[in-house]
Amino acid sequence: MNKVEINEILEKYHNEIGKFSLVEKKLSKYPLVHAIMLLDQICFRNDSTQRIDIGFGDEGISLDLCDMDNLTNLTEDHIIELIRCGISYYDRLCFYYEDYIT
Repeated sequence: MNKVEINEILEKYHNEIGKFSLVEKKLSKYPLVHAIMLLDQICFRNDSTQRIDIGFGDEGISLDLCDMDNLTNLTEDHIIELIRCGISYYDRLCFYYEDYIT
């Protein structure tokens, strides 16, 4: 999945951001942990050398995928699930955990 496709899905399902209760098979009771585990399973399942860098800022937590080629494994359902975890996608090619999600 490319950057444009991801942004189209984000726009389409923006009203579901942070609605973690809609995630059917939770990998964790915490949305951020669930999102990291999902990204690890989908994006890095065949490459243990890849990583997700996590940065903390005033407005939230950024999840920087070090190799954007790994996003090709994401499906629309995965993106929707990440949205429900409070994850957004920005031009700087990272997922961003909104600070108002608890």
